[in-house]
Amino acid sequence: STALREIVINVDAQGQIIVGGEQYSDDKLASVLRTAVNGNSQQKVSIRGDRVTAYANVARVLDICKHAGIAEPFLESVPLR
Repeated sequence: STALREIVINVDAQGQIIVGGEQYSDDKLASVLRTAVNGNSQQKVSIRGDRVTAYANVARVLDICKHAGIAEPFLESVPLR
């Protein structure tokens, strides 16, 4: 299985979702997460929100994770500079 040990989702200052250096739409993120969870029900996800981004942007990503079946995404607030 090619399950990633951990998926790190960056939410930048503008609220854009960046995974592995690539910009993801909400739908693409949801799809990738669902696939990961199907392959590994214990899939770990970290959300790294830029400190200056609106919390609504982070909440949106948390919501996508929850709907995709990620039980407890790890949330950290970082300066993504």
